[in-house]
Amino acid sequence: MISVSLNYEFPNATDSLDVTACIRLELFDKDVPIISGGWQCQIIYNGKQLHRINDWKETNIQNENECELIEIESELESDFKLKRFCLLDNANRTFLACDLVLGDSAVGNNYGAELQYESTFIYSDKLQPTPSGRGNNRDIFFQPIPQLRGAEKPASFRVVPLALSAVKFLRAAKGKIYLCQNCSGLSMFIPLFFDFKLSRFNKTLIWRELTVGENMEKITPDKAVGYRIQIDKDQFLFYRSLTLPANRTLLGHNLIDEICYAKFDPQSGVNPLLTK
Repeated sequence: MISVSLNYEFPNATDSLDVTACIRLELFDKDVPIISGGWQCQIIYNGKQLHRINDWKETNIQNENECELIEIESELESDFKLKRFCLLDNANRTFLACDLVLGDSAVGNNYGAELQYESTFIYSDKLQPTPSGRGNNRDIFFQPIPQLRGAEKPASFRVVPLALSAVKFLRAAKGKIYLCQNCSGLSMFIPLFFDFKLSRFNKTLIWRELTVGENMEKITPDKAVGYRIQIDKDQFLFYRSLTLPANRTLLGHNLIDEICYAKFDPQSGVNPLLTK
């Protein structure tokens, strides 16, 4: 059983200058840590680093079909917001760690806007990373170091950067996972998908950024995004609106939600596991 917590206490005023200082992501398999420590990021808008201007607040905690969603948000300089959320699916042994940078299009000018994002996670020193090495996939396997035995072994996992077309790099070094993602525009979604099911590790992995439709037209990734992840016979679907919820379509499925995490089957279609 994987457990998750997202801690965001700020013990002194200096920490408030950093976007994500002291935010800790804790992932445990039973009592053994997998990811444990600071989840930090740096956001640069048109060459200027953005800082937080108020406290983090919890916006949602939700449990549905053995899925747990935790979401927090804070306001940034230059009329931006940062939303951060974790979605844990213990039944299927998957986990999503996502950041969402939201600019105010009514204030800013989308033309020529450039967002740059970098983040780090701290993984257990009992794990060793191995890049998949398959084409441009950029996914990374993490497995216990060989000398570990029994209860001290952390769970193995694979991490996948879903927004592949915007990802500059995903790498692991010196105990940290590093992600860099850039985009042109005022809003950007940064999703990482974790797979903890060991029996899927030697299976073919395919993931795709999907077309989201609204009013019979394709909409851009600064308004909504969708992803399909297929690992052997298991297929997952993830959708996130970056605007107010609207009537949209994804793989023929009608959506009026802000978030939809689902399993997908070619015969029965989209079977939502958690929606918001």
